[in-house]
Amino acid sequence: LPHACAVAGRLGAAALCLSRLPPASALGLAADVAGAMGRTGAKPVFVDCNAISPATANDIAAVIAAAGAPFIDAGIIGMAPDGHGPGPRFYVSGSDTGPMQALDGMGFQVRAIGTEPGRASALKMCYAGLTKGTWTLHTAVLLTAEPHGLSEELRGEFEYRQAPTYAQMQARIPGIPADSERWIGEMEEIARTFADA
Repeated sequence: LPHACAVAGRLGAAALCLSRLPPASALGLAADVAGAMGRTGAKPVFVDCNAISPATANDIAAVIAAAGAPFIDAGIIGMAPDGHGPGPRFYVSGSDTGPMQALDGMGFQVRAIGTEPGRASALKMCYAGLTKGTWTLHTAVLLTAEPHGLSEELRGEFEYRQAPTYAQMQARIPGIPADSERWIGEMEEIARTFADA
């Protein structure tokens, strides 16, 4: 209830409501926001920026449409803005992506890719399937070599035949434990996207 009250209290002043949280919570937050819209009469554009499957994006779009508010599906690719370079890209889809396109160049890029909700999420899932899937495979390969007593030999072979890939493994794998918990839901959404396709 405190969360729902906080949502309702901020909704009236907002032109855009951007949702970015662990994927498993995305639909619940959309329902909370839709409920607050019903109580307050405020109807800001709801932008789902979560790492979710197209099917989940469409479920959220239906909840927001039932509340009478506009919906934009957004898939974020890239790291958080650091003040250098163009920043991450927000791929957006929906019947009217103009409110998000108006933010292009404000620390991130916005690219419209169609009028159907789910397109932006599908692109994000395909991209994340490569990046997170590759990092997961790299980790699994090294962990599997360990109980066989072959870590040193495998690393040596990687250095010999797969030097660029091994350098990427060395750079990325040490940071995975910090991200792994929040990746669980995203990997499940990637799996759902692949299964649906």
